[in-house]
Amino acid sequence: MFDELPDQWLPAAFSSKLGAKVPIAVTVDGAPLALFRDREGRPQALIDACPHRSVKLSLGTVENGCLRCPFHGWEFGAGGACERVPLNPEARRELLGAAALPTVERGGIVWIFTRIGAEAPALPELPDSLEDKALARRELEDPWAAHWTRAMENMLDVPHLPFVHRGTIGREMAARRDLYDVPLTFDLQDAPYGFRLGWAMGGKPEAGHLEWRRPVGMVLYIASPVGEMRQHIFCVPSTPGHTNMMLVSTAQRPWWTALIPGFVFNGFEDRILGEDRAIVQSSAPGSVIHAGHEKSIATDKPTLRFRAWLKSQRRGPPPESAS
Repeated sequence: MFDELPDQWLPAAFSSKLGAKVPIAVTVDGAPLALFRDREGRPQALIDACPHRSVKLSLGTVENGCLRCPFHGWEFGAGGACERVPLNPEARRELLGAAALPTVERGGIVWIFTRIGAEAPALPELPDSLEDKALARRELEDPWAAHWTRAMENMLDVPHLPFVHRGTIGREMAARRDLYDVPLTFDLQDAPYGFRLGWAMGGKPEAGHLEWRRPVGMVLYIASPVGEMRQHIFCVPSTPGHTNMMLVSTAQRPWWTALIPGFVFNGFEDRILGEDRAIVQSSAPGSVIHAGHEKSIATDKPTLRFRAWLKSQRRGPPPESAS
């Protein structure tokens, strides 16, 4: 477990899915996890296997802020500490704890640090739009049968817009008669979180920009007739070869947009994500790390920057210039 992205903060679930009484099961980077809320309402993440007989803790219940194993009733609290063992009052509970991960709740998301029992660094700064409660917000999860690196590269790739999304967000680019003659250039600026990317067609800047938020996040800034919109997309590795796409859309919209049915906005987003899914799931081989046969060109600059960071992670800490 955590072979892809060790020692990283990754989204595990939306806060809205984690109630006070029922645990939920998720898989992040190959690790099956049981999430629950402790007595203070804080999220906790345990490896989804009881230390007693390895049954799934996520099948249990939450009692007084403890996760109770469904097999023999052992109870685990914050940090995986074993708090009660039925029928064994003399049990050395300090030796019977469950494997736990550092967990933080911010921006409506439960984040986990991908090392068991580690002292975790602070969660990196989040986009302010994730924490602004005045914005309209939509959350969506979409499972993809694709390696997370393929999904991440797709989110950083501009040249596919007029082809994959020729009827949606790439419509204006696709309609250009000079598409095969005009150069696409980038304004790529390193940032503490990753990089900021703008682009221009034939020297004329296009509206909007995006951010890569290491390791699995992208934020797309979109100007629209109904106000600025931001799409936060996280390409979270789940089981091998599969990715849990977590999307949060936020928008500052004028009052009259409340008269527009929600499915109008949601359907448009669902269509765009579906267009991407169909293409990305056809990619082979699974990971971009093993894609040495692929040829690249100038408009691959953002994805090549991502690949350079990824390879540096395989060798050790990224150099300062990549931050």
